[in-house]
Amino acid sequence: MPGMMLHQDASTHLWVPGVYWDLVVTMNDATSEHYFMVFVDEEGTFSSMFGGQQVLERQGLFCSLYDDLQTRL
Repeated sequence: MPGMMLHQDASTHLWVPGVYWDLVVTMNDATSEHYFMVFVDEEGTFSSMFGGQQVLERQGLFCSLYDDLQTRL
């Protein structure tokens, strides 16, 4: 059901010649509609929380969030 669960994931890629960025995507798990995308130097807590904030402001409250955040120490 739309709005029940959001999925958030990031992909590191050579998006521009000579520059690697992470593309963080927040999407509706039921419909695959992309709600928010952002390029960052490295995915992390800030990029995940920022994506969630943007979705809350634009789409409203959702029920759950699946995020396979990669933490680098």
